[in-house]
Amino acid sequence: VYAVVTALRGGFYGFYRSSDGGDSWNQQSNSPNILHWYSGQGNGGQGTYDLAILAAPNDVDKVYVAGVNTWVTDDVGKTWNGASYWTSQHGPSVHADQHYYDYNPLDGYIYLCHDGGVSRTKEIMPGSWIDANEDQYYEWPTVWEHLNDGLANFSFYRLGISQSSSHNIYTGAQDMGT
Repeated sequence: VYAVVTALRGGFYGFYRSSDGGDSWNQQSNSPNILHWYSGQGNGGQGTYDLAILAAPNDVDKVYVAGVNTWVTDDVGKTWNGASYWTSQHGPSVHADQHYYDYNPLDGYIYLCHDGGVSRTKEIMPGSWIDANEDQYYEWPTVWEHLNDGLANFSFYRLGISQSSSHNIYTGAQDMGT
């Protein structure tokens, strides 16, 4: 059993593993900050808003964690490498604010739900933050297929009704403005 724990300010507190069904836990790591907005060097993050975890279906040592970016470990959480960068400046990536992973054994895809919709990939592969930060043409190796192209998806978080006109309703949509 694996657990990702967020700190009070949304950053990474730790990655834990239990070999006895959750009766006891061992901390595997507490850095880098895999819940941060960039390459894991800052203190904050969005772990209280977006957080997903998935053990690889055919490798018990490999685990994927998603939040703002996607991260992968192949040594049970002792070390972490980025697999996507929300800014999309380095090739195709997935939207930030990633909430849920699942693996479909019928088609062999890993699905990821995020504020931009749903994406899928056959394999999440680690990349290099060093290369991404030093090479403006770097592309992350994981190839995501976006399944919501052409759909108008919104996550509304506020609603206001006009006091002067019953026909006017104002909403705030996640990452879309008013």
